Amino acid sequence: MAFKLTTTPTFGARVTVETLNERGVIEKSQFLAIFTRYTVTQLEELKARWLSEGKDDPCWLARQVLVGWKELVADDGTVAEFNEENKAVLLQIPPAVAALQAAFWDNVITSRAKN
Repeated sequence: MAFKLTTTPTFGARVTVETLNERGVIEKSQFLAIFTRYTVTQLEELKARWLSEGKDDPCWLARQVLVGWKELVADDGTVAEFNEENKAVLLQIPPAVAALQAAFWDNVITSRAKN
């Protein structure tokens, strides 16, 4: 496949969230996060904004870059619609925030090799 100079404004990345269950066992769950795609210049601007306005907010980066999701379910098992209310709920779950930010940085520069 040939590389294209023009890219889509977003990209999807698999996010694996690890949480402890009631027995103290780690459970892994996944969903597909949709992130804003940035140029190198835009990433530098994002970094500068983080340093000036977001470094004391652990959710700042995820709040900026997450623009959608797929395969995320609500407590009742239904599909969780992407909206600001549900995004705010997701960003109150520490392992989800960490996983989102790791998935963004892991995929913004290079894609992982598929096994």
